[in-house]
Amino acid sequence: MFCRQWDPASVLNWFCFSGSYLANGCLMMSNKRNSEIIIVGGGPAGLAAALALTQKGARCTVVDHAKPPVDKACGEGLMPDSRLALARLGVSITEQGNGVFTGIKFNRGKLSVEASFPHGSGVGVRRTLLHDKLISQAEKVGVNLMWNSRIKLLENEKVVINNEPIDYEWLIGADGLNSAVRKWASFDAEEKVCYRYGARRHYRVNLWTERMEIYWADCGQMYITPVGATEICVIFLSRSLDVRFDQAMSQFPLLIERLAKAVPIDNLKGAATATRQLKIVAKGRIALVGDAAGSVDAITGEGLALSFRQSIALADAIECGDISSYCRKQKELALLPTRMANLMLLLDRYPNLQEKALDALSRTPETFGKLLASHVGHKSLPLTLATEVPKFAWSFLLSSVGSPNEIPAI
Repeated sequence: MFCRQWDPASVLNWFCFSGSYLANGCLMMSNKRNSEIIIVGGGPAGLAAALALTQKGARCTVVDHAKPPVDKACGEGLMPDSRLALARLGVSITEQGNGVFTGIKFNRGKLSVEASFPHGSGVGVRRTLLHDKLISQAEKVGVNLMWNSRIKLLENEKVVINNEPIDYEWLIGADGLNSAVRKWASFDAEEKVCYRYGARRHYRVNLWTERMEIYWADCGQMYITPVGATEICVIFLSRSLDVRFDQAMSQFPLLIERLAKAVPIDNLKGAATATRQLKIVAKGRIALVGDAAGSVDAITGEGLALSFRQSIALADAIECGDISSYCRKQKELALLPTRMANLMLLLDRYPNLQEKALDALSRTPETFGKLLASHVGHKSLPLTLATEVPKFAWSFLLSSVGSPNEIPAI
């Protein structure tokens, strides 16, 4: 049974009679009935963790108070690297029937800059469809799914599910931004968090682009993801709860023009998004994945990809009996998305810089392309910044957009 301290005689006895084996220096997980991993949260992060752990031979139970499919306000775009991470978990998101985007485009007023992904395409897929696919794969591999279930987290790491005490080897918190597991296990110490707020609506429209588009304005961003042949997902992101979706739309005249004949096909759905860093994401026999373990702003489009990679790293760490390696790997995985989020949130924080920055990028489109390549993991971000910042800075200084007294000191 993994995660338990063994003496040499016990290890030899277990090895001889269980038929398990050592591989790559890691102790493979047993399938004994009491070797249970409880995962709190049945969203994409929790299901991804269950799939990754099941691939290692663990028995997993996913507990969620909701009933699927569970919808959530998100951008619904999977970058090429997200699709690769999902494929490692046994879930394939094909282009057929979904939206396809070949790169990213930034717009502000009449300014724009765009670039293609260095390899592959992104796919826009409805959150409910993604959830269905993850559930189907989890059922296929034997994950125990407990929907409409209540979990109580008690003192001394005791857990009760539907009024029944449950023994577990590991407890995984995949319960989102406001994670109860994170608070219960006191992981919140020394965290850094920056909140923003989002609202989502789908439209039926004749597609005008093969890009995921981000429109910038003083009030925030609208970003557009194709999720079907004639359907888009529109997300509005802002630092202020006082700015509403329909009110904000007036600041995006180009988008208003493009949505003039579009038909809204659902109601607005809101959610918070955050860039959060935790000091630790695992201790004892408790670990966190997904937004519970730290998150990046939705503008990066990397939230789902990060949770998929975290799940794979967590399964590797538990298999090898070295949970500290997950803490190290999680920080490594979060580093690039966090840096990219910080770069984009800098522009959000100082709207007067946006036009000058986009004007400069439009003059150096190769810089934007290299930044995108870094964003999806094909180039080193520090190296890209070292080589491209001087060119961008020169274009920025030469930009005729805005006046010097409009630019704040940073």
